[in-house]
Amino acid sequence: MTGGSEYQFSVWVGSDDVTDDYAQFEVQFLDDGTLIGDGMIDSGEFQPEDHTEPVQFTESTVAPPDADEAVIRIKLINGGDFGLDRPLLWADQVQFQEFSDAPTTFDVDGVETGIEQTLEPDWTLFDDEFGEDEDDRGFDDDAVITHFGGGDLGGSVTDNDAGETAELAGGDLQVNADGTFSLTNPTQTGTFEFDYRLGLEGDHDDATVTIDVYDHELENPLCEEWDGTQQDQPVGWEGVDISCLDLEALPFGETDHTAVGERSFTDNYINLDDEVDTEQTVHVVGGETYTVSGQYGTDAAEYSGTVEFEYLDSDGNVIAEEGFTLENLQSESSTDFDRFTEVTDAPDDAKRATLRLTVVRPSGHEDPAGVYFDDLSIEAGDSGEDPVNARDVTTEVGIYHAFEPSDTLFDDWGNGVDELGTPDATLVNFGGGDLSGSATDYEPGDSVSFAGGTLTVEDDGSFSLEEPTEVGTHAFEYKIENEHDSSTATVEIWVRDSTLLDADCDPNEFDAWVDVSPGNGNLGCIDPQRSGPVDPNGEQSPPVGSYAIGDRGGDGYDAVGEQTVPVRDGYTYELAGFVGTEATPEDSYVTLEVDYLDEAGTELGVSEGDDVDLSEMRSEGTTEFDAFSDTTVPPEDATHATVRVFINSADEMDLGGDAYARAYVDDLSFELLGISPEANDVDGLEVGVDDTLATSLLEGHSTGADGVSLYRVTDSNEWERLPTRTRRPIPGSPKPTTPERSEPTTRPTVLTTKAKSRWVTVLTTTAKPGRPTIPTAFQDSVRWLASSPSSSHSPSRVCDPRQAKPDANEAVDGMAATPAA
Repeated sequence: MTGGSEYQFSVWVGSDDVTDDYAQFEVQFLDDGTLIGDGMIDSGEFQPEDHTEPVQFTESTVAPPDADEAVIRIKLINGGDFGLDRPLLWADQVQFQEFSDAPTTFDVDGVETGIEQTLEPDWTLFDDEFGEDEDDRGFDDDAVITHFGGGDLGGSVTDNDAGETAELAGGDLQVNADGTFSLTNPTQTGTFEFDYRLGLEGDHDDATVTIDVYDHELENPLCEEWDGTQQDQPVGWEGVDISCLDLEALPFGETDHTAVGERSFTDNYINLDDEVDTEQTVHVVGGETYTVSGQYGTDAAEYSGTVEFEYLDSDGNVIAEEGFTLENLQSESSTDFDRFTEVTDAPDDAKRATLRLTVVRPSGHEDPAGVYFDDLSIEAGDSGEDPVNARDVTTEVGIYHAFEPSDTLFDDWGNGVDELGTPDATLVNFGGGDLSGSATDYEPGDSVSFAGGTLTVEDDGSFSLEEPTEVGTHAFEYKIENEHDSSTATVEIWVRDSTLLDADCDPNEFDAWVDVSPGNGNLGCIDPQRSGPVDPNGEQSPPVGSYAIGDRGGDGYDAVGEQTVPVRDGYTYELAGFVGTEATPEDSYVTLEVDYLDEAGTELGVSEGDDVDLSEMRSEGTTEFDAFSDTTVPPEDATHATVRVFINSADEMDLGGDAYARAYVDDLSFELLGISPEANDVDGLEVGVDDTLATSLLEGHSTGADGVSLYRVTDSNEWERLPTRTRRPIPGSPKPTTPERSEPTTRPTVLTTKAKSRWVTVLTTTAKPGRPTIPTAFQDSVRWLASSPSSSHSPSRVCDPRQAKPDANEAVDGMAATPAA
């Protein structure tokens, strides 16, 4: 109690008969256990005058300032009739209350109900049924609920007056002034909260009410949660003799059965009773149909399992002759589980249902029972009516990338989510398509060669494709199945490289570029020579076809588009194409950019030397496009590159009317060239006196292997070392002539070699007779592979500089001077 506050003591006294018996009431105050002489109450001898009318004793006092406890003492005294063994009177409704107008509330937590049921308890929000204590409603319990709201009702506690109805959990919540409340027909499961306000003469206090709405779903159906006791008893289930145990490490005996998850339900071998069980009670809706399913396994013929399903009414009583009982459950195999599935109709008066699992051991047997339960479920409806439908999957992955999506094959890849039925279907097989054979050739968990990489598919629909190397669309099928039905769908995976799509403009197929233009500008395919009052009316002739990428809006705003392609970090890529501009406007231009992204889509920084420099480009003439190119190297962790095209309109252009930028790009490419060379020091080599050391300086010793340079041979016999930052046309090379508009322009061929080759291999498609001139610095590191158009570049003769070294410019026997050589 509080020192210095005023308190009232009251008690009702009654008697069976008027005698000399009396009651005496005392109130004393303490300070840290020591009696204080002030403020005491002493009723003296108190008795009712009429035994048929109880009398209330009431007295008030002010507690001493230093008081922290009060002792209330009740004496019922025999007044002289010592022939009786007790006083003939009683005391009731004893109260010791502080005079205060401010009410005090306590939160209400742990209230639960079932979906589509009515919660209307016989206790009030003032009681301590689910609260820390009873609400203090003032001296004479005059405080009442004035408002309720907030929490999952939204708004504040004062939004609803007492007595009104508000929607909670999909049902109707009513809170009354006297603390009674009801929640009718909730349709949503979960935990829901609201606040109520207790008010008295201008003072108030608020409290929160928490209600859990449950349905028929089981808690912990796979025995994946257990308590911290030595027995590892399953959370959510009642019964001490069943535990969640790892079947691969049983504390007693061994079994060949395997748990669906980490553990299964089984006898913990604590009690040697003939039967041990565990159970869980869920909420159900009367009149509804439910499918109860689960798996069971047994090790020996002497032991079995029993499954019971009982319905309960609103008072918790079992409804007779309803539900089901499955006895003598024994699996056909000592390694595989069998499944039980029962369809049952809840009686109209059912409110809950109990699922009970029993392990049965023959009388007299004391060894572990070897009976296991797993993967239990209670589903609404008849599972036999639930369809099983697999949906086709279409996706893409970059060449040499690792593809491990978080979504499974069962998720929505554009054609909808798979319908798994009841119980849930699992993936049972895959195959067919580019895997050849049928959809049943491979089992979950198998890893097979697919698209040049490794494909793995699991029974839960998860899958991965590691480092595919074959560009193109590749397909396989997968089959899902439950005990009622099965379905098969096709998975198509597009393995793509850095090739840009829609690089040559076709007005009817220009979907690969994402228009990110500011303002009203837009990127698209346009004919530079299209004529009309507000058309380009230009002279430029695109190198491929009649259309080029440009500003098709003609309203003076910039046109910007971008496309994202997969890349490999550390490799060199070339961004190339053709640019064309008209005489006017003089200030318009084309800029190309490349941004790199990691697997999460985060933009990565790139050094200036590894970035492209293709900004503010214009063509020299107004009738022919000029070629351009530059190289770039993706930074570490880059998985994708975004190639962005800017068609920049002149600043002084008037908006509206004839305001085309008249700047174009065409025949764009973003191609992989190779890896930049990197030499490593060689140490640790030893050779004995008079011995010979034969080794390679390129192969790895203690510091790693060297890389290999790549070179380009052009039609002008010029050599370039790659990667270099160069713009087309190459200095000194002849300018390509502009062909008819229907003929493509051929650019110089980029020559590549295997990354770990000791020698630079040159495959050239130069049309000049003989061979290009080899600079002296390269003569010892080049070999020629002669080929003919029909040999698919298969070498017919190799000139190896490790043998005799011919003059680089001399003809080599067997080297045919053909355009394909």
